[in-house]
Amino acid sequence: VSEDVVKSIATSLVGARLDYFNAVLYGTSRNNIDKLQRVQNTLARVVKQRSKHDHITPLLSELHWLPIEARIRHKIAVLTFKAVSTSKPSYLAELVSTHTPARELRSSSRRPNQLFVPNVRTAFGSRAFRHAAPAVWNCLPSTITDTALSLETFKSRLKTYLYNQSFRC
Repeated sequence: VSEDVVKSIATSLVGARLDYFNAVLYGTSRNNIDKLQRVQNTLARVVKQRSKHDHITPLLSELHWLPIEARIRHKIAVLTFKAVSTSKPSYLAELVSTHTPARELRSSSRRPNQLFVPNVRTAFGSRAFRHAAPAVWNCLPSTITDTALSLETFKSRLKTYLYNQSFRC
């Protein structure tokens, strides 16, 4: 069986399970992230037919798979882009709002499309979409958060950015 076929099967069976509802894992414990990362690492070693002693970073980079933490941020950023640019789904669009500064500053023109990050009192509250979406969105460069982009262009730029952040290209 060729590597491309194995990669397709692995991505469709296990990769889809890793991505399913992973946005709720934003801000979860390092222990939970590490468990999912071990699953992805094992999958990468199976696809590339490497031993468990081989270093995993080059394998993930070669497969163009984002680490779990970056996949979670990717999912939240895509949901936020859809909510901001199309106001759909409406139940998520209601949770995010643009940041309007109290007074006009020169620095405010440098970062358009900023979202308002509400204050939260608990760590659990910081995991809610209302707080997580603006936090992830505001950390992205303005070349990515341009709401005039198409969804496909946004996804492509976002994955490139997260890939470069994860693997320091």
